[in-house]
Amino acid sequence: MTLNSADLSWKPPKSDGGSPLTGFLIEMKDVRRSFWNKCKEVKPNVTKFTVENLNLDTEYVFRVTAINAEGQSPPLTSDKSAKPTKKLSE
Repeated sequence: MTLNSADLSWKPPKSDGGSPLTGFLIEMKDVRRSFWNKCKEVKPNVTKFTVENLNLDTEYVFRVTAINAEGQSPPLTSDKSAKPTKKLSE
């Protein structure tokens, strides 16, 4: 985590449901809001992503959804929130 970014990583699903993965959808939301914002759709071999342009002192949660020809998996939602803040020494 930096002043305006957060590093995410995840593991691919154990099963693809019989259809190869075509990608992952990464979304975020401000914990004070009810809607999710799309960050990026990445290729199926990507399991790390840096979310940039976050606002200081805003608390965020993230989720990742696997995608294949059958549709989307249930999302994997972060179990902890992230809140970029300035360090006191800055």
